[in-house]
Amino acid sequence: MSRAKYLLLVAVIELILIGLIYEITVRFGFIDDGLANTTLIEFLPDECEVYNKSRDITASIEFDCDKLGNIVDRTSIHLVTKGVHAGSNTAFRIASRNLSQIPLTVDEYHLEISDDNRYLSGAIYFSGRIKIYKSNDEYYDILGEFKNVRLSKLSDSLTSIMKYRKIDIGEKLIIELNQQIDEDSEGYEEQAGLKYRLIPVFKQYFPRQGDPNTTGE
Repeated sequence: MSRAKYLLLVAVIELILIGLIYEITVRFGFIDDGLANTTLIEFLPDECEVYNKSRDITASIEFDCDKLGNIVDRTSIHLVTKGVHAGSNTAFRIASRNLSQIPLTVDEYHLEISDDNRYLSGAIYFSGRIKIYKSNDEYYDILGEFKNVRLSKLSDSLTSIMKYRKIDIGEKLIIELNQQIDEDSEGYEEQAGLKYRLIPVFKQYFPRQGDPNTTGE
């Protein structure tokens, strides 16, 4: 089968990163339930970008907007790639900032894959790294990196890096995410795409004695 025909068959992979949807409850460590209606972290539209992609790939980062094109929700984004094919890749830079008045940490990431859209999940994998910018963005710390992680393990990889790491007031979180398609993925050529959601659960940061990740250094 030619590469051109393969491009037509594998049309769209859409990743919905509901960033910054959170559960704030007493069982996650909050004392004040009133914080449950507060926006803790928002994406930074001007700093979210596609910074690399394979030729013939169309890729974008999209926000929910009103009819005039004004962004109405900065707590979720859509990472969209079209025309993907075997061996292709797309790299996204996702930027967000802690706008709350408390330090935060990620308790865990949830991964949700629609039951009728699982067919391409075996052909997609990711590499990336996570950085936190400090002191009015003057410098950053690299919290961790991961390579060649399958979709099914992406949430575990992100959780292992972010769990217990402090995102302080005003600090910026950067996730560099490289989405790749297997070189040998001809078995997926008759399917149209993949759609899934990645949901981080935030809670208030409290230092934990004896944990090597407590300081974030």
